[in-house]
Amino acid sequence: MDGDNKSAKTSAFKLWLQRKKQGFMHRVAWKMFKLWLQKKKQWLTSNTPRELASRGVDLMENFERVGDPADLTEAISVHQRVIQQTPNGHADIPGYMSILGSSYLSRFQCAGHLPDVDEAISLQQRAVQLTPNGHEDMPIYLNDLGDAYLHRFERTGELSDISEAISAQQRAVQLTPEGHADGPACLNNLGNSYQCRFERTGELSDIEEAISAQRRAVQLTPNGHARMAGRVNNLGNSYRRRFERTGELSDIEEAISVQQQAVQLTPKGHADRPACLNNLGKFISVSLRTHRGNF
Repeated sequence: MDGDNKSAKTSAFKLWLQRKKQGFMHRVAWKMFKLWLQKKKQWLTSNTPRELASRGVDLMENFERVGDPADLTEAISVHQRVIQQTPNGHADIPGYMSILGSSYLSRFQCAGHLPDVDEAISLQQRAVQLTPNGHEDMPIYLNDLGDAYLHRFERTGELSDISEAISAQQRAVQLTPEGHADGPACLNNLGNSYQCRFERTGELSDIEEAISAQRRAVQLTPNGHARMAGRVNNLGNSYRRRFERTGELSDIEEAISVQQQAVQLTPKGHADRPACLNNLGKFISVSLRTHRGNF
């Protein structure tokens, strides 16, 4: 394998890892990686880890398209073999562990078995531990780790899990270079975790941190981005929750303004539009009741 092919291989693999948490649908990321592997079959010999990884990607793609849990279970088995057959210390190990962790998390979301999210967390922790300081993929792995902790918190209510999620996501934000395309997604995820902890504890500082992170996420998201409406919607919900806690009229007015933007950004016929309109109606109703109560 010549040097140019090695460089192309590394770049393509990193691109897939980066796009996995960059606002692309998971199935798109799987498909991109699969197509890359198919194009570079000449690099592979039979039963190599990369060939097995291609099989695992095929299974994950089929699960996301058809929804057959058997595909997901087989994908997990295949990715486990990939890790077993990859030498210790190999540069691809953290990426493979992150992929396997994400597969376990998908099965947890599908079936709700707690051991799956436990395994997802363990694998994402290992991916972080095995990644050298300063490595460009570190924020991706930290973000995935925070996501796994968040899902376990939503299931068990353990405050330590949401705190771990916030800690990992804070590090992801800190390590993401200024202007990087992943920055808004990392900020949005951090804000959502702060919002979840506020809903459990009622700590005002948490909802203020949520608003700060989500506002920055919106500011840094390019116009026309597919995730803009969702991020604006999250920010509106946080303003509403702070209003419910403090009674500050400026917060419900800001929530209405932000939610109007979310509605405008969501095309007619989009699956999320009814929810955005419903939220806007609720915010306006709350505002009207509050203003009447002041007279």
